[in-house]
Amino acid sequence: MITIDSVVRTSPQQVACELGEEVVILSVASGTYFGLDPVAARIWTLLGEQRSLAAIRDTLLEEYSGVDPEQCTRDVVALAEQLLSSGLLEIAAPVG
Repeated sequence: MITIDSVVRTSPQQVACELGEEVVILSVASGTYFGLDPVAARIWTLLGEQRSLAAIRDTLLEEYSGVDPEQCTRDVVALAEQLLSSGLLEIAAPVG
């Protein structure tokens, strides 16, 4: 199960491409394409740095003013769960 404290990274079984402010991801395993809007694309970029979902949430709260912290937490975890179930994300060993 993934939580806000999970440390995650993008899977090597994907190929991603930025298209303007959006990102398109191809799952190599399934051949399925995924499109991410600008905020989800920013999360994807942060996921590439192998960090906790809490750190990603905190970065988003700094970058986007007026965002409700609880809603941001739910949205980050929900996106991570979706990416994990699609094979595009992995839970990493704790860093440190």
